[in-house]
Amino acid sequence: MIKCGLCGFEFDERTAGKSCGGCSLAKTCKLIRCPNCGYETPPEPRWLKVLLKNFKRPKKDTSILCPVNIEKKQGEQIISLDAMAAEQKGRIACIQTTDRKKLQKLMAMGIVPGAGITLLQSFPAYVFQIGQSQFAIDKDLASAIFVHILGAD
Repeated sequence: MIKCGLCGFEFDERTAGKSCGGCSLAKTCKLIRCPNCGYETPPEPRWLKVLLKNFKRPKKDTSILCPVNIEKKQGEQIISLDAMAAEQKGRIACIQTTDRKKLQKLMAMGIVPGAGITLLQSFPAYVFQIGQSQFAIDKDLASAIFVHILGAD
């Protein structure tokens, strides 16, 4: 399987050859064309494929896991963003995900531990405010964000 460097689409080398069928250089060209976006890249050398197959790296865990004993002030509780009520305020305790892309997306929005957050609405999308910025996310992302609810009994 090959992953396109431009769009991230994964495809088989045989599929890439079919997408070049109409080109006049199809018989002599060595480039691999993504069937999804048309981006062309040179093929990996055979020696590199063999080397990478023999030396697979273990997948890194890039999640920010919620520690078991998160320091809570009196009157605070920790819940996921999707369990919060509209207009509820808190501060982000942690992000719990093993998906690196989700983590990068959330951190790019400013969702980092300690940041103040206000949930503005929960339907049809979760809309929240951090500082002066407002963002909308789906339930999957909202369930990965854990928040200290301020002033909860």
